[in-house]
Amino acid sequence: TLHRLRKLIGIDHAIVVHAHTLTLDRRYCWVDAWAWERLLGQIETAIKNPARAPSENLPRLIEQAFELYRGMFLGRDAEQGWAVSTPERLHDKLQRSLRALGSYWEETGQWEQLVASYQKAIDIDDLAGEFYQRLMRAYRHLGQWADARSAYKRCERVLRAAWGAAPSPETEAIRTTLGRAD
Repeated sequence: TLHRLRKLIGIDHAIVVHAHTLTLDRRYCWVDAWAWERLLGQIETAIKNPARAPSENLPRLIEQAFELYRGMFLGRDAEQGWAVSTPERLHDKLQRSLRALGSYWEETGQWEQLVASYQKAIDIDDLAGEFYQRLMRAYRHLGQWADARSAYKRCERVLRAAWGAAPSPETEAIRTTLGRAD
């Protein structure tokens, strides 16, 4: 099977066997998940250490990361026992990066970027109540009350459809600060 796989790939050295484990050699293979993780690492570096990776590169890196992200790693196969840890690890890494990016935009007062990031975050993971909360706060800060209420309504609709549950008390508390409809 290994011989056939190497022939299919066309490069004998692309697959490495070490300690009864098969892996792809990064020198010969490009994997979207690896490239995506590298981009997230570059984004984290730009946020934490702007001198090493100037923050003006941030929008380009973020756009590349969003273009490369195609949904849950391995799709339906992610629920197979052999694959559970990688999709969860990548999903957690995505959420941490999106939180850090949002905090960066907030700290630097780039509210429009903040809104765009949280909208993308919700598009990627529409069950993450924390991102709705952050988006609602950003809209509130910008005085975009109707958009903040719309974000709440989307959160409520998605959570009810997926889990039959209402938004969290934290989300409800933010909603109460948004006032009545225009």
